[in-house]
Amino acid sequence: MAQAAEPVTSGNSTEVEGRELVLFLLGKTGHGKSSTGNTILARPAFETSDNSDSVTFFTQSGWSRVLSRLVQVVDGPGVCETRLSRGEAAQKMITDMSGGIALCPNGFDALIIVCRYGIRFTEEEHEAVESLKSVFGANFIRDFGIVIFTHGDQLDANNKKRGRQPETFETWCRKQSGHVRSLMDECDNRCLLFRNMDEEPGQVELLLQTVERLKQRGVRYSKDMFHAVRDEQERFITRENAVALRAEIQKKISLLQDGLNRLLLLAENTSDIDHLESAFESLQNDITALKSEIKIHDKGTGVLDSLKDCLESMGQSLLLRRERMRAANKANKLQDELDDLRIQIRENERQLQEATTQSKSSITPQMVFSAIADIAKIIMQVAPLFTAITSGNEDLSVGPTILELSDSE
Repeated sequence: MAQAAEPVTSGNSTEVEGRELVLFLLGKTGHGKSSTGNTILARPAFETSDNSDSVTFFTQSGWSRVLSRLVQVVDGPGVCETRLSRGEAAQKMITDMSGGIALCPNGFDALIIVCRYGIRFTEEEHEAVESLKSVFGANFIRDFGIVIFTHGDQLDANNKKRGRQPETFETWCRKQSGHVRSLMDECDNRCLLFRNMDEEPGQVELLLQTVERLKQRGVRYSKDMFHAVRDEQERFITRENAVALRAEIQKKISLLQDGLNRLLLLAENTSDIDHLESAFESLQNDITALKSEIKIHDKGTGVLDSLKDCLESMGQSLLLRRERMRAANKANKLQDELDDLRIQIRENERQLQEATTQSKSSITPQMVFSAIADIAKIIMQVAPLFTAITSGNEDLSVGPTILELSDSE
């Protein structure tokens, strides 16, 4: 939600025609954005506070005539909002920044990153800058950025403590390294020091001159540029919401693992293959659905890769167990067929032995050849079954071999 302050209307508007400047203040909570906006507009357009909580919870806008220029300042909510979860803060940040963009349909001459002088530029400060790049685009600092270091009175206090030749802001800038040095290089050293508590004459003029040099290029940061990085904004929300996303997906994976364990226990205690096949199919579909859900939530960020790998491993395990169940079922069926054939062989052997005990004169060669032919046919039936078992299920015990089948007890 964007809130607009009433513009200052005194004076002749023709005096500032063609010299309109539009600025967007960005930065971490508690670094003095709103105070900087008030200093630029030379009036208390934005509410400020001395504590570390952000007063600017929604985007605000203010106008003023400043040094023969009509200046509009949009004060965005602080980055790293502490009153919301990371995911909620990221979503709100993008929503509010979009509202700020909408306040200025003709675009912005400069996007001003407000940092606090005198504190260590920690990894958290660096992450705040990187989050702004995710929202406004990777090159917005290079093309439109100006860095204002607030609490410049701290430099004056430090100079008094030194008791020697004062250090200028320019000298301080040259000494910087690491992330803050990278930030300065990225904005082509468009860096200024502001004293919001004890306003220094000329600091606002210097800022507006810097903005005008950017404006001379004839390009403003526009709503089209903001909307062009929508995909990266979505990935930013995903990264910030990673902890909650992982917890949600992990819960679903745990439920699937519990289902797999119960299915394996059922497989050991039932011979209803159709029921088991249906249960395996249902669990496989659930795994596939969760894979799709992870892909949608991850948005290519990789924050859910470990859970995706875990789910992939579970799916492979399920397929392996299912194939083993099918192989065991097939082996059992083949074993039953072999048992039936064994009975047939033994019955033929019995009939042949009975025939040999009768009078030799009553046995004809045709009878002997017929019995042998019957046994040969049975052996021909057994051979493919045995091959199927031994070739496809070497780890399964399927009973006597083909040689054992021909032995009489």
